[in-house]
Amino acid sequence: MLDSLSALALSEFYMRSEAQLKEKESSKEREREKTLIIGLVIVVRSFFVALTFLTRISLFTVKDYREDDFKKSVKFFPLVGAVLGGFYAFFAYILSSNGYANLSSNIIAIFMIFLMFFLAGGLFFDGFMDTADGIFSGRERERILEIMKDSRVGANAVMAFTLYILFLYVVMSELKIDVLPITVFCAPVISHFAVAASIKLFPYARKEGIGKMFEDKKGYSSLILPLLITLLFITPCGISAFFALVASLIFTFLFNNYLVKMLGGLTGDTYGATATLVFLLTVIIFSLAQDTFLMQNIYP
Repeated sequence: MLDSLSALALSEFYMRSEAQLKEKESSKEREREKTLIIGLVIVVRSFFVALTFLTRISLFTVKDYREDDFKKSVKFFPLVGAVLGGFYAFFAYILSSNGYANLSSNIIAIFMIFLMFFLAGGLFFDGFMDTADGIFSGRERERILEIMKDSRVGANAVMAFTLYILFLYVVMSELKIDVLPITVFCAPVISHFAVAASIKLFPYARKEGIGKMFEDKKGYSSLILPLLITLLFITPCGISAFFALVASLIFTFLFNNYLVKMLGGLTGDTYGATATLVFLLTVIIFSLAQDTFLMQNIYP
């Protein structure tokens, strides 16, 4: 009788232990699922914060911005560039295809520049113009920063912007119809990665400002994800895309080091100047490489 009771008690003990163990495992699994969902929400939110801030594209409007939303969004800058590049490449293909619009290269170049303003807005161009106003003023550091912060547009900004648009138009109109879509796809991806690199690797010049919102962890390790995203999108575009990426990174380091020596750091305006100049540099490289082996695809 005692043996039967002991066996029954032991069986109940094992059953309760097994039930508790299953409950703990189920609880851990729910925690993992919860963590995964929260992580996915943060990723999606960060991407849409970057998309909303850097472009005119607003599929979803993020409300109640948190302090770290902008910091976490930096790693997705190249993905925003890929979204813009996708639109640019689509319209470039439609406009240059014999079966569709079949327009001249000059008209296509004008339309592509207009499309850049329409989709990306004037954020980077504004930064480029303010930077030109400041660095060409020939003043001291503090005065240069004041000029860059001033909302009024100076003569240096107008001249720099005019020359930039003319140069971009000339180079883009020289691109062949089969090279144009690849070029306008890669250029925003690489230029947005250059901005992420500028934020992550160089100090900020002011104690506050729009660019200060994006400041977070510094160092090369913080660029791993942006670099992987960039490589993911430019790899199918051939050797010229890698050459453009390397050349753009070299330019970014040299240009930003020059600005740090002049200003003591970077600003939101200089981020825009970096993006604008890297975009043009990428287009120039594709234009120069279109008749060379650099246009051969990595995967034959």
